[in-house]
Amino acid sequence: MDRRTVPNLGVWVDLTIPHGRRRGKLLKDTPLYDAQGRAKVLTHAAGNCFGGFGLAGRAKLLLSRSVCDYCVLLVRGSAGASPSRRRCIHLFDPALTRRYSAEHLGAEGALVATHLVSQVGSAKLGASQRDDAWWLGPLATALGLGAFVVYATFRALYNAGYELGVGTAVLPDHAYLLSPFYSPLLAAPWLPAWLSPAVLILWAPGGFRVTCYYYRKAYYRAYFLDPPACAVGEARHGYRGETRLLLFQNAHRYFLYLALVFLVILSTDVVYSCRWPDGFGVSVGTLALALNVALLTMYTFSCHSLRHLVGGNVDCFSCVAFGRTRHALWTGVSRLNRRHMLWAWTSLFMVMAADWYVWMVASGRLTDPRIL
Repeated sequence: MDRRTVPNLGVWVDLTIPHGRRRGKLLKDTPLYDAQGRAKVLTHAAGNCFGGFGLAGRAKLLLSRSVCDYCVLLVRGSAGASPSRRRCIHLFDPALTRRYSAEHLGAEGALVATHLVSQVGSAKLGASQRDDAWWLGPLATALGLGAFVVYATFRALYNAGYELGVGTAVLPDHAYLLSPFYSPLLAAPWLPAWLSPAVLILWAPGGFRVTCYYYRKAYYRAYFLDPPACAVGEARHGYRGETRLLLFQNAHRYFLYLALVFLVILSTDVVYSCRWPDGFGVSVGTLALALNVALLTMYTFSCHSLRHLVGGNVDCFSCVAFGRTRHALWTGVSRLNRRHMLWAWTSLFMVMAADWYVWMVASGRLTDPRIL
């Protein structure tokens, strides 16, 4: 078996891909065979960069010495493939992409991120041959999510400084501003005064984020170290899936329906923020609420469940009713989905910023300048 060491990543092993596979894409559960004929089954493969050349022939699989689930597949381009095709790269870690593409790839083949169930092993927690600061990502995630949870919990229990303007005792000559943490405002005379209205509604947007596919990856890594990062050992070596207590994650699609309703409600809050006693007007508070709705819309409309709902569950768009419309919707959501992590973080901190701004204006610490 041909082996050569690649610094910090692992060992190259010659493999053979069976002939007759679909060109341009490595199919799910494609068996690969090493020199001894032992099968290595790929459960996931990203083959977007292969373009037109096929996969029949020889391949090399980068096995991680730290026994990581995620490894790298190097496929030698067939005769006639352009250099740009053979140099195509798809790695989970952009830093590793930049480092190893020029150093080890050259014109030899294409790097494709893949997942091998056969590589799950018994590495110790935190064990890794990565020499980059892999811990920065989980640490930043833990701090960012932790800061938001602390702030949101405080504001939900604070039960003050969440509204101002027309119809309130605070700045009655101002347009109505309502914090997104308290919208919709569920206030009734029979509710106890100590009960914050935010407690009655935050479970819905909170549940949408907790069950979000991206956030699940984020807090599993940051708080449960499961795993801490790619190519880093974890404490648990068995995999049971999201079972038992984690079955609630299946409710994500239902939280999506509630999130869509909240988008409509928050949009009406923007409209109310433009209705001043003397007519139409726009203030900095209006812009803050509008930007919050815009980012929440991008986050919600890039949701994996929404992508599945509008077209991801269709095998043949030309075979179903409204096929062209569903394909257009699916294409649009797919484009947004590529930046789902970006929308997740920007919308998270924008909703916090919008609440903070309304709080500061309602408490008299800031003034809300009118622009129009």
